[in-house]
Amino acid sequence: MAAAKGDGAVGELELQAAIGFNGHVPCGLICHPDREHILYPLGCTVVIQHLDTKKQSFLHGHADNVSCVVVSRDGMYVASGQVTCIGFKADIILWDFPKQELLARLSLHEGKVEGLSFSPRGIYLVSLGGQDDGRVMVWDVSKREAVCGSPASPRSAGNANVVMCSSCRDEMFVTAGNFTIRVWELDTATKKIHPSECYAGHLRRITVCVQMTDDDDDFYLGTTSGDVLKVNTSSKVVTACGPQKKKFSMGVTALLLPKTGGLIVGTGEGTVALCRGSDFQVKKRMRVEGAVTSLTCRGQDDQFFIGTNKCQMYRSAYATFKEELVAVCHTEAVNDIVFPEGHSDLFVTCSTNDIRVWYTPERLERLRVTVPNVTCHAVEVTRDGMVIISAWNDGKIRAFVPATGEPMYEINNAHNLGVTAIAATSDCKQIISGGGDGQALREKTNDPRQHIVQMRVLPSRRVPDNHQWNRQKEMLGSSPVTVVITSEADTWDIDASACLGCGKFVDWDKMPEPEQQANIPQDVLSKPPKELKKLAREGYWAASRALRAQVYHHLLQQVSCRLVTPDALVYRDVASRLFGKLSVSSHPLPEFLEGCSLPTYCLSLEGVTALKKILICIGHLFPDITYSPILPSLVALLLHYSEDEAQCFENIARLIASNVPHTSYIDQSFLAHQASCMTFGDLANKHCPAAHKLIASASENVFEVYSEWLSWLFQDLPFNYAIRVFDVYLLEGQKVLYRIALALLKQYRLSVSSPELEGTDIKADLQAFAQNIAEHVTVDKLLERAFGIRLFSRKEIWLLQMANRKALMETGITMVQGRQSFHLVVDMQNFSSSIVTAQEMRIVWSWIPERFSLFPPLLLFSTSQDGCSLQRFYTCCEGYEPTVLLIKTTEGEVRPETERYEWVFIKKPELAKAVPRSRQRSPSPSPVSLFGSSPDGHSTSSDRLTVPTPQRRGRLSPFLAIRHFLLPSKTASMFMSGSWEGIIIGGGGGQALSLDANLLWGHTERCETFDNPPLCQENFKVQLLEVWGFQNAQVP
Repeated sequence: MAAAKGDGAVGELELQAAIGFNGHVPCGLICHPDREHILYPLGCTVVIQHLDTKKQSFLHGHADNVSCVVVSRDGMYVASGQVTCIGFKADIILWDFPKQELLARLSLHEGKVEGLSFSPRGIYLVSLGGQDDGRVMVWDVSKREAVCGSPASPRSAGNANVVMCSSCRDEMFVTAGNFTIRVWELDTATKKIHPSECYAGHLRRITVCVQMTDDDDDFYLGTTSGDVLKVNTSSKVVTACGPQKKKFSMGVTALLLPKTGGLIVGTGEGTVALCRGSDFQVKKRMRVEGAVTSLTCRGQDDQFFIGTNKCQMYRSAYATFKEELVAVCHTEAVNDIVFPEGHSDLFVTCSTNDIRVWYTPERLERLRVTVPNVTCHAVEVTRDGMVIISAWNDGKIRAFVPATGEPMYEINNAHNLGVTAIAATSDCKQIISGGGDGQALREKTNDPRQHIVQMRVLPSRRVPDNHQWNRQKEMLGSSPVTVVITSEADTWDIDASACLGCGKFVDWDKMPEPEQQANIPQDVLSKPPKELKKLAREGYWAASRALRAQVYHHLLQQVSCRLVTPDALVYRDVASRLFGKLSVSSHPLPEFLEGCSLPTYCLSLEGVTALKKILICIGHLFPDITYSPILPSLVALLLHYSEDEAQCFENIARLIASNVPHTSYIDQSFLAHQASCMTFGDLANKHCPAAHKLIASASENVFEVYSEWLSWLFQDLPFNYAIRVFDVYLLEGQKVLYRIALALLKQYRLSVSSPELEGTDIKADLQAFAQNIAEHVTVDKLLERAFGIRLFSRKEIWLLQMANRKALMETGITMVQGRQSFHLVVDMQNFSSSIVTAQEMRIVWSWIPERFSLFPPLLLFSTSQDGCSLQRFYTCCEGYEPTVLLIKTTEGEVRPETERYEWVFIKKPELAKAVPRSRQRSPSPSPVSLFGSSPDGHSTSSDRLTVPTPQRRGRLSPFLAIRHFLLPSKTASMFMSGSWEGIIIGGGGGQALSLDANLLWGHTERCETFDNPPLCQENFKVQLLEVWGFQNAQVP
């Protein structure tokens, strides 16, 4: 321990010993070749422990968690890599093991160092970068510099996960990962590395571990599929795969090739098996706690060690093959530590599921008290040493006997949102507890279920000086009580100024109304997702600010995100370096907010400053974000329910870095934002046809109106509406935003009429409508209508967004560029058609899926110009898809109120047949419009174009099913047939539209492909026919 240095200066504490083992690092447990030491990572440190004396030494130097460790074969060198924030360099540190000194810091990888391996003679060190880096590098150990590097995997494969050097040759190593296996050769003359892909035949595997034989003839790969691959290094071919019948459950996570022969396999379910190397038949097995992440042998001895992700360390002998537990620790975060009064050789810790008592001199666990499926937040030992008192997240206070761990008593329902802090008075007769609901309770231990005196912690600036505690029971609570301390004389008080918590950044005078407190069930956070969704939709969180804050933090911590995601500690570090004593005004807002508004949602001046600081730090830590107009609103809303800036930043960072499949929370580029706007346009066209028609007739640019759809929700809606939207958004992702925006659009259509919109700016009118939404519908009714809309699944919407994104990229929009303006309008001056006017064509273009209406219309074929020739029809349309077909009839009644029809022109239609979907070109949807006139010559619909009304709104078009969602459709192969005899569109029980070879006579009837009624009179004569394509959309 370091003592204080003169003039009040305090020196650093010297680490004496560590209890714990980070079992989450793959191959992180390593026996040193001297057979006397074992190495493993623990946080930012590499621990070296003597196997016999248990003496520990530490390698300090990393600024973040150690992600991999390796020892050279001669034992002279140790190398360790780390993780870091996105965009920052992740260091590799080379250590001198005998001196335990830092030799060099090697920094080229970004984000994370995934793996390390020394060459046989220790000449080279090979490093593998993480998924944000993707490179493999070769380093010269003696020169401490990089020799060469290359992308670790081909573009057609995923990320490489593991690297292993040859056992005999310094110039060869292996990498493997997601559907990639490569053997590399180092050319020392040219200083380049050359990969050779290994042939695996039909096998496609994700590799998580690798081991090389001593003679370099073969290497073994463990996969997530539960089998082991054997690859020959000379032929680069997979020669064996097993076991064939019963694979290892939860994947093969670790491998070891013992000197005694065979293969030891560690699995994700905790099985360690000794297999034959030829056919992988299991000869012996044992079971350990947690997934096996490390297997390491102790030199040539008949002994090996096992590490698991439950942070347990085991030892076993090859002969007996029985596990022996040698090291344990908590598997989750340690929430509290306490020493008994007057004792330093014992201390108590608590974590998820358990409380443990440790013996300090030997660093051994003496007692474990397990309570499954709950988390202990705090622990206290009474001053007489007779009771261990603990605080749990299920709202209970539990007491145990220190010597045996037997339960003494428990207090049920002590706090609604869990007990978060606890202390005992010096006479051991009373307990003081703090809860997540912001309350502090005092309880007598002689009858722990009675004599409870309730008090509530309040923000100090909200409590008048002349008020007493017993008069504050109806006021707002604040953040969870995290620390309770009793003085020697038991005269205690609660300092509310240190617990401002949620509401710290709020200007209460601007808030619409205070949220009422409610009796909150203690198990609300443990409910399954389906029940939480129901509660959020019903506005359950609005009952309490404390509840909403707890739920937000809980939900955001459950969001699956990238491994390297900046947290609260990173924010504090970056904020201190960026701002220091400077004001925020001296720092410009990030470029990705250019042209975006900055909503404040009733934040105080302190809150607005915090909002800007968080956004600036996001700009520094997430350099890939180029455009995100929704981000300021989300940060502003989160600040209402955050304890401090760092917690708010950590939560919003998890949304930004989310990697949930087919789910996005925040668009981070102009490309992604525009794709979501186009997707909303597609959904509005399908689900809100009346509103879509109204907007199309009143606005010159429909897409420009829809480009503000997110602003309706998170900038224009009042706070009490926006926060309810945010409640369901956190649980259900972006899909719920589409629902609510569609409901808003439907409500807008009910509130206005076409004459009222003439000459008005519909974009501004929609904005004003959202701002005054309370005059039209309550928030509960709005959400009820939103969830009454039957949308596609989350995956289907995601695929539609991907299709829109692809179309945008074809127009030149990229991921890295900022905001730009573009218009989806028909050229009113130069447009010319014999069937429709420019205004009508603009309406037709509004029916088309957004990704196609990016391109202006191009006339490909017209019977008035090209004649009634089917061959000419094919020639003019060849190479264009999709296309829009317009027909004007000379007789028969027109049915413009039918479903929106979509048709596809197939390249070389004279060769097209109704073939299975797997062999057929994917169709692209676009509408078919029919205009007709009556026999007496008076037009029935050519003067007026109306939007077709869907008759079955919940049904997915077979074209959309095939093109975008790959959904099954029993009539998927009956959508078109083209030949020299004519054209047929739709099939199954009839033909939606058919034209003869002279393009003169047509027929229409109901068909199964579109489930449509006849378009007009079943037999009709064509007066004019036009085919329109899309400029710049020609297929090569």
